[in-house]
Amino acid sequence: MEIYRQGDVILEKVDGIPIQHVKVANTFETKGETGESHVLTAEVFSPIRVRGVAIPQVQVIQVGEGGAIMNHPQHPSLPIPAGIYRPRKVRTYSEQRSYVYVDD
Repeated sequence: MEIYRQGDVILEKVDGIPIQHVKVANTFETKGETGESHVLTAEVFSPIRVRGVAIPQVQVIQVGEGGAIMNHPQHPSLPIPAGIYRPRKVRTYSEQRSYVYVDD
């Protein structure tokens, strides 16, 4: 499994874009725990919304050829190679510093 992490944001490489997803943006942006955004130039895909059908809101992003750089003011820039990724977040909840992965 290929994973890239910048602060509390994780990009987990996946095999493809689910068939029920449609392109919704050209920039991936998600706020970190500090309120500042992690930003990456990538196509963002979200599930089609169907009235009366509950579909999990799991996004995937596609980084184009040549890759892209994820930026955040409090972290070093992170190069992301071309591919399809599922964005996730990390939260620390215990004294033993266990990590819990969440979809926000």
